[in-house]
Amino acid sequence: MSSPISTNLDDDVAQRAREIAQREHRSLSNLVANAVAVFTDLPKELRDTLLELRTMNDGADLRALARDMSALAARARLEVATRRLADEGRFSASLREASDLDLLEAGTAAAQAVSRRRG
Repeated sequence: MSSPISTNLDDDVAQRAREIAQREHRSLSNLVANAVAVFTDLPKELRDTLLELRTMNDGADLRALARDMSALAARARLEVATRRLADEGRFSASLREASDLDLLEAGTAAAQAVSRRRG
């Protein structure tokens, strides 16, 4: 079930939100709902820090943090995918605790095997 909520955004934020929604082929409502869902999942200290960095008018720190968070999120997605593939028997279960190098080598070997089959 969903509950309608109304809010006001400053013009710049509203324009950026509209642009993102359009670029991602989503409704503005969907974009805002997802943003609020993610934001409310974060611990208060992190939310406060993000807001503080945003208001300091120097976006460099916030951009650097966003890059770091993106890298961490990519790593988490890789770990989830690796666990799922191991659970399905597509990778050795030993890769669940593998190092980055082990994962890279396993991924390279798998890609080469697919390429040989196609080629």
